[in-house]
Amino acid sequence: MTGNPFDPPDFLRQPPAAVAARDQVEHGTGQLRDATIAELMAIAGVDGVWMESAADGTPEVVVYVTERAAVGRLPARVEGLPTRVQTGTKIVALPK
Repeated sequence: MTGNPFDPPDFLRQPPAAVAARDQVEHGTGQLRDATIAELMAIAGVDGVWMESAADGTPEVVVYVTERAAVGRLPARVEGLPTRVQTGTKIVALPK
């Protein structure tokens, strides 16, 4: 990754986090409420929301943004957990 925070991220620098069902929040299981995810995804410029473990092993909510203006509209904490902003380019599905 270069010095530009909006360059595509290098997702290979660490193993991907496991994905879990998202019915109810249970921070011990790494889940967020669907309503919380929908609320964050409704913010213009947000292109993804997931949970990961921070470097110290504590859970954090990662918000992937593709527009600089979105950063100022994000909460510092989501469901009591700290948020980390990941910047990059818009995620698009590849044609089949």
